[in-house]
This record gives sequence, C-alpha cells and structure tokens, in this order.
Amino acid sequence: MKLWAVCACLTGYVLCALAAARCSYGVQRTRHIAQESRRVGCTDPVARFESHSRDTAAAAFVFGLAWPLTVPCYGAFRLSRFLIMANPPETSFERARRTERLRADIEDLEEELGMGRNDARRPNRSVPARWRHLDARPSHSAREPRAPRVSPEHQVRPHRSGA
Repeated sequence: MKLWAVCACLTGYVLCALAAARCSYGVQRTRHIAQESRRVGCTDPVARFESHSRDTAAAAFVFGLAWPLTVPCYGAFRLSRFLIMANPPETSFERARRTERLRADIEDLEEELGMGRNDARRPNRSVPARWRHLDARPSHSAREPRAPRVSPEHQVRPHRSGA
C-alpha cells in the first residue's frame, strides 16, 4: 500500500474524530448549562461550566477518537429513542388534564366576551388574566343587552301578497 493512501486515511480519521469530538462537546455543554440554569442557587451557569469543562472536553475527546463505534451507536440510540417515544397514546390523566385546561380557556373566553352564564355549578372566576391590571373595568355580563339599531329604511317589512 502506498504511503499517500495511509496518510489520506489517517487524515480522514483525524478530521472525523475532531468533528465528532466537537459535536459531542457542544451537546454536553448545552445539556450541562441547561441543568445548571435549573438549579436554585446557580447565578451564572456558563461560568460554572467553564470552571468544570475539562471533564467534558476529555469525554468529548474519547468520543471523537472512537468515532467509528460511537457515532453509529449514538445514531442508533437516538433513532430508537425517537421511535419508542414518538406520539404515545394519552393516559386518562392526560386527557382529563387537557379537558380541564380547555374548559378553563373556554370559560375565560366566554367571560371576556360576556357570554358566560352565572351558574352555581361553575367556579367563580376573577377578572381574566388580560384584564387584571384594569380593576375598574365593568363586567360585560352586568349590562343588559341592547337591541340592534336599525334605521327605518333598512327594517324588514312583511311581504303582502295581493289577492
């Protein structure tokens, strides 16, 4: 085998290793910063990551060196996770939660539009979230509905058939 073929193969392997290590480092960095930002006492998750980034870089380097094995395995893992977790059937708890959320949204919209009924069965809701800053705003349901104003020339007159 010629020397140039060996050099080309090694160069390709090193470039693929660097690309895989870079991708792995980016995924781990994003995941670590997201986890740190959810932590209660952490004020600067990026600075905390940068102080502990040597472990992440070492893991990414190992991932990159073993790319002929790790990249296909990682791809198979992501594909299987997607196929397993994609659109599972809803449980009864999820359906009930969605139904309650939709019912609350409908009640809020009815209240905003003045269409709601004042049933004893319905919970007494305060002012809708959009109007909470306007405490003095009158309720629509407190007013009596008015008949539409129609000018005399636009009124509908009964048709008389001549016999």
